[in-house]
Amino acid sequence: MWVIRREQMDSFMQEFEDRLTRHVAAHFPDDIKPLGEEGLREKVKLCVVSARGYGIWSEIGIALYTDACFALGEQQPSIVPGASETLDDEELDGDTKARKFCDRIILYLDEREDELSAN
Repeated sequence: MWVIRREQMDSFMQEFEDRLTRHVAAHFPDDIKPLGEEGLREKVKLCVVSARGYGIWSEIGIALYTDACFALGEQQPSIVPGASETLDDEELDGDTKARKFCDRIILYLDEREDELSAN
């Protein structure tokens, strides 16, 4: 039987957070400029902790949740209709929550863009 030591687990987590930070930097370059390197790392860590609080544990689920949060910018996810209900739904597994949450954020942002274009 394999045993993963705490130090190894911490190392795996740090490597994941590093990859996720690079991913966010590549996909949201304008949004992260004001944060700086340390601010970006801190916000990514906060997203990881927040995702886990909703029962999202897989790397892909955490990455989807993080992308959605960064796509919202300064806005809180709770302003998006149905987002809180999705994240709090205990009937859904973590990856399903992350996908549905991300879908809701995309729909919300698309609707807002359409509203702004119409004005």
